[in-house]
Amino acid sequence: DLLKVESLTFDGGLEIYQMIVPEWDGEDEMFDIHSIKGIEYLTSLKAVNYISMIDEELLKEIESRGIETER
Repeated sequence: DLLKVESLTFDGGLEIYQMIVPEWDGEDEMFDIHSIKGIEYLTSLKAVNYISMIDEELLKEIESRGIETER
């Protein structure tokens, strides 16, 4: 299924986080992205949308792979 992933969205307000940890209030870094190790397996990835949860340095690394980033 990794071959089907064309975009990712990083936003602490998404419902999925409440499904994983129902009591999570979004006030800590529990789901923050600290590494993009393994991103090479997402061979169809074209875009990363971000609201929060990822550092600028990681975004630059993603862009250097030819993947579009947008806020």
